[in-house]
Amino acid sequence: MFDLSNIPLNIRKGPYWIMKYLAKVVYFRLYLSALPLLGYKIDFHNEGLAPESRNKYDSFANHLSRFDDLGKKVMLKIDIEGGEYEIFKHEGFLKALNNVVQIAIEFHDLPTRFRSLEKLMEALQENFSVVHIHANNYGGVFELNGKQVPGTIELTLLNNSMLASKEIDKTSIPIKDLDYPNDVNLPDIELSPLFD
Repeated sequence: MFDLSNIPLNIRKGPYWIMKYLAKVVYFRLYLSALPLLGYKIDFHNEGLAPESRNKYDSFANHLSRFDDLGKKVMLKIDIEGGEYEIFKHEGFLKALNNVVQIAIEFHDLPTRFRSLEKLMEALQENFSVVHIHANNYGGVFELNGKQVPGTIELTLLNNSMLASKEIDKTSIPIKDLDYPNDVNLPDIELSPLFD
């Protein structure tokens, strides 16, 4: 498991975000330290994902090689506060996705980066399909082409080789008993109208 504390980014967002971030880090670290006691084997690396190696960051291809994961089935969870767009632009990252079975990713800053997300999804559609979508209600909404679009979305992508067939699911989003609001004090964002 890889994650990198990014205190400077949260400091720029203000006191609320720095306190929220620190609370998450403390909870996450305590949770990780308890898992071995419950019989789980998780190795945590305080290292981030970037197009190339620098400081506490490394490329996905280097991560696969260093930890002997080449050829193994890999699941990626990516939540890098806006850095996801740069990662997916990098040809080396896209080539390293061959053995990735599933990607759970959060896309931020959609009011200004929606077109980047569209391009990214076009590039991935040959090898991956969206199997789940959820709006992060911390991100609010903005209007695009007459529809209310979430400012931050969470997507789950599955490698097309894992799908027997593809069809459009018309289930109402968010899905009851599967999706929950990120901020429990706010209602979840309805996504179904986006696909009408």
